Formats: sequence, structure tokens, C-alpha cells
Amino acid sequence: MVDKKPQSVLRGIGVLILGRIPSRILGLVREILTASLFGAGWVMDSFNLSLTAVTSLRMFFAEQISIPIVPTFFQRKNKEGDAAAYHSVRVISTLMTILAVVVSVLLLFFADVVTTWMAPGFDAEARKLSILLLRCFSVGGAGIILHKYYSSLHTCFFRYNAVAFAPLTFNMFIIISIVFFGSRVGVISLASGIALGYLAYFLTLFITLPKRAELTKPAFDWKDPGLRQYIWMLLPLYLAVSVEQVQLFVDRALASHLPEGSLSSQGYALRLVKMFADFIIAIFLNVLFPVFSSLAQSNKRQEFARQFSLTLQAVILLMAIAGSVMVGLALPGVRTILERGSFEYADSVRTAELIGLYFIAIGSQTLYIVISRGFNAHGDTRTPMITTIISVSVIIAADFALVGSMGIKGLALALAIGYSLNAVLMYLLFSRYLEAKHHWKNLRIFTIGIGLAVLLGWTLKISWDKIAATSLVDSFFLRTGLLTLISLLAVGLFLGALKVFKIEALGYILKKYRSRTKNKPIV
Repeated sequence: MVDKKPQSVLRGIGVLILGRIPSRILGLVREILTASLFGAGWVMDSFNLSLTAVTSLRMFFAEQISIPIVPTFFQRKNKEGDAAAYHSVRVISTLMTILAVVVSVLLLFFADVVTTWMAPGFDAEARKLSILLLRCFSVGGAGIILHKYYSSLHTCFFRYNAVAFAPLTFNMFIIISIVFFGSRVGVISLASGIALGYLAYFLTLFITLPKRAELTKPAFDWKDPGLRQYIWMLLPLYLAVSVEQVQLFVDRALASHLPEGSLSSQGYALRLVKMFADFIIAIFLNVLFPVFSSLAQSNKRQEFARQFSLTLQAVILLMAIAGSVMVGLALPGVRTILERGSFEYADSVRTAELIGLYFIAIGSQTLYIVISRGFNAHGDTRTPMITTIISVSVIIAADFALVGSMGIKGLALALAIGYSLNAVLMYLLFSRYLEAKHHWKNLRIFTIGIGLAVLLGWTLKISWDKIAATSLVDSFFLRTGLLTLISLLAVGLFLGALKVFKIEALGYILKKYRSRTKNKPIV
């Protein structure tokens, strides 16, 4: 059922939270089943290698083609009305569909070339499995490429229900595939579930798209102004992501020469960290990016700066809260979530050691994405491209410098260094859109958030080490209960400290978005 009226930002955030929380829970179930059945050996190394190609496909196409459509839609709508905006969407959507089909077919036929290029350190058996898994992924190529694009189309109409709940279908298909076919076909069931999950994700968004009959008619018009603007915004994004993919391939190629299980531990650590980071990005940017774009295209600079700063502050605080818990309780958390079946204690230790470094990296990348959407809302995709090229160059240099002495941890540290640099550069360049008062508030929030996260994370680690010396953690249920209780207590302490410092960014940003309008959610 397609929603007819635009939703307020407050309701949109609420809907996304309601939809994404069960999706994250299913994501944890997915990781538990994966670790239990497939462990962290050469089979999962092959899976993570092939999944890297899929991740590259998603980053190169899905993430990029979804960004310019929002500012393009609002610019066309504000200048020439709904009909012109809808026509531009039809033209762009037609080309994106053709692109998705072509790329999927190429991936199917050239899976062996991609695998050989990415994993020079794999033996013949691991390489053969990687090729097979990559061909399984190619079945869902259209869904992998188009699901983000259609999510953005929903947000252009300030509709969030399908965006919130479509990821549930993704994780459900993976879990069903593992449960029913995991024991018969092994890790192929996981790859097939992901492929089908992406297709289900895309089809859910396609079917529920507002004004679908008007927006999905095939159209070709190379002279359409919206198409030209879209392409000019897309080109710098493609250049930036191409450079990022070079770094990703370098990272995986170096990791393929490391001891067995290194790629698997890297994959588990990254997915656990990204599970929360993607949740934050989905909640805020799916709702607020169209708001930023609407404000920027309407030249409401002060309102844009205020709402952007509040969003940035909220993301900083949420990432700080999550970081203190995830890093402070990394080892017991990994053991509780993943350690069973084929996933052993040594795998837990190796994975937990990576979580802290990857949280710094992904946390910085999250801030970079928020800031880059501020640039994108103004039609600027070149500045993020420049900073990305600089940061990726630093990451690649650090990869080669650190992998020899630190192994897989060196690759994680290199990513943390490069992504942190990128976030800092982006904010400094974005300062022209903000007033001095916003800078001081943002800096204050960042300092307090990081300080509290470090203090609380250290306290959690020390406290758990003392608890671990007792018999309380011998039972899975007692350990799970204690982890949950301590995590909730830590979050409560963090929020209490924010209240002492009189920081109201999270509540304030929601409070100011209570109003609802028919055409644009501008307060």
C-alpha cells in the first residue's frame, strides 16, 4: 500500500527507528547463524572476498546513483514544477535500470577475472569457491544496484514507511536460506540468500513507490536538464568511489596473504560495527537529506546551518554512546554473539581486537557521510571527491607500511587514520556554510562526547575483567543478561552526563521537527 501524504520528519524518524530496530536484530541473528555454521576459516575467507566485490558494486553504483537524485528532484521541482521533476526521474530511472542489468550480466560472466584480480594469495580451492559465490551474488545484481536509488525516490516525497521496513525482507531471506539450505549447500546458501534478499528489498521499494505509475514509465531524453545536472553531480562521486575501491582491493589483496581466518575476522568485525553505524545513517540521512536539499535549494542558509549542526551533534553523541559500549565490551560481546559451533575462542579474540580500530574508522566515515550530504544538498559533489582522494592515498600508504608489522590490525589502523583525516578535512571545508556559533557548539559536543566515550569505555572494560574472574560469566544466559544490564547502565550514565552538561541536541532536533506540511518539512 502506497502512502499518499508526506510525513513529518519527527514521524519519519520514528518510523525508521521502528523499522530498523527489528532489522538490526535480524542482522544479529544472521551473524550468529553464519558464525555458528561456517566459522572463520578459509571458506568464510572466500565468502568475504566475494562479498567485497558485492560491497564494491553496492558502493560504486547503489550508494552513488542515489545521492544526486534528491537535489536534482528538488531543483527541478522548485524551478519548473512537479511535471518537470517527474519527467527527469523517469529519464534517470530508465538509464539506471539498463545500467543495473548490464552490470549484473558482466559480473556473472567475468566473476573469475574479478576473483583472480582481488585474491592473488588464495589457493585454487579458495579461488574456485569465491568465483562460484560471486556468480550467486550476480543473480541479485539489479537489487544490489537499485535498492538505494528507490529509497531516495521515496524520501523525495517524504515517505519513509517502505524505506524503514524493506530491509526486513533482506535479512529474512538470508536467514531462511541459511536455516533451510545451510547444512546442504554450505556457504552458498548465505550468498544466495543475500542475492535474493537484495531483490526482495528492491521490489518492496519499487512496488510501494509514491506515484509509481508516473515515475516508472520508460523515457529517453538526453536533453533533459535534470539528467544533465544528475550526470554532472554523479561524475565526481564516481571518481571518488573509484579511488575508494582501489584502496578496498589493495586491502583485500594484502589480507589474502595473511594467515587463515584474517579476512573472516575482518569481515565479522566490520559487519558488527557497521550494523550500528548504518542504523544511524539510515535514520538521520534518509529523513534529513531531503530536508537539507529543500533548504539549500530554497537559499535558506541560516535554517540549513542550524538544522545541519543539530544533526551532526546528534550523530556524534549517538556514535560516542555506541562506541563506549561496543569497544569497552568487545570481547565478551563477540563471544556472546558469535562464539558457538565452528566459531571458536581464538576467532573471538581476533575479531574483538579489530572492533576498536574499525569503530574509529567507521565512526569517522559516518561523520564524513553526514557532512558530504551537506555539500550534496548544495549540488557540490566535487569537494567530497577531493578529500576522498587525499584520504585514500593516505590509507593505501599506511596499508603497505603497517601490514608487515601488525598484520590485519595494521589494515584496520590504516583505515582509521585515513577516515579520520577525511572527516576533519570535510568539516573544515564545510565551515563556510556555518556560523561561528555553530562551530563552537559542534566542537564542544565532539569534545564532551569523545571524552565521555573514552572514560566510560575504559570503565566498562575494567569492570567486565573483574566480573569475568567470577563464575557469573560461565553461563551463556547469565553472561547475556549481565552484558545487557551493564550496557543499559552505561547508556543511562552517558545520557545522565549529557544532562549534567546541559546538552539537549538529541531532544531538540526532534522537538523542532514536530510540524508537518504538505509539500516540504521546513520548520
